[in-house]
Amino acid sequence: DAEAILAPLQAQWRDALDKAKANRTVFAQRRIRPDEVLPEWHKQQQALGTQDDVQRFVLSACARLGAPLGTARNGQFRLLPQRLPEALRLRLADEGISKTLNLDFTELHRSHPLVTTLAEHLLETSLQGDSGLAARCAATLTDAVDVVTTLYLLRLRHQLSYVRRREPFQVMAEETVTLAVKGRSQPEWLSGDAVSALLECTPSGNLAPEAVQREIRAALEFLHVQPQRLEDLARERAAVLLADHERVREAARDVGQYSVSPCLPVDVMGIYVLLPDAL
Repeated sequence: DAEAILAPLQAQWRDALDKAKANRTVFAQRRIRPDEVLPEWHKQQQALGTQDDVQRFVLSACARLGAPLGTARNGQFRLLPQRLPEALRLRLADEGISKTLNLDFTELHRSHPLVTTLAEHLLETSLQGDSGLAARCAATLTDAVDVVTTLYLLRLRHQLSYVRRREPFQVMAEETVTLAVKGRSQPEWLSGDAVSALLECTPSGNLAPEAVQREIRAALEFLHVQPQRLEDLARERAAVLLADHERVREAARDVGQYSVSPCLPVDVMGIYVLLPDAL
């Protein structure tokens, strides 16, 4: 009869319904409210940078590498890979970039092969220390400061530990932070927007090599007598990371125990001294 014919179909429908309910339980992120995680999204976007940051980096990098971008139609820029250093050309060719390339910075993102390859090349040359292309240490004159101001580029590493269902896990997190100090005899530590503005300052003059070395040595000596400041910063950032992590987990109704501890000592990746050009 009809019931006997429909029984298998109804059983399949019940199984499908139970499976859908189980999937909704597994993927419980549907309960996350956008306003609860929006602050974390904004922080992520700030850390990743904007399209303007990508454009500024590519324009500056190509100019330093001897291949300044030309202009093309519709506001695009033109890259001529053949003008780049041979080692970089070969790496770009491996990524499929070997011919003239028109760039639209409204579409070019930070993970594009051109951007990542340029960044890797500049980083490697700066670590080698034998090229004027990019430097981990520098000193220059600028009208952006009225007293000697030093920027320290730091790498902070954090160990995130958590326990879920009685099983412990550990992951590592890294971030780069720029710390600035105004003056040396009576130092004033800067952070936030003040540091961001200094990162964008324009040099107004050069120093003799001896003066550059002297200023960098002074900046290193100053930092060596300030170990507590770096440790305090590392612990502050670890506390911020823990708070961010807990906030997202609470929004997801996730359970577990979490802790974040800084990995000391802090790594100093770069030192940049800004001197007032009025000196």
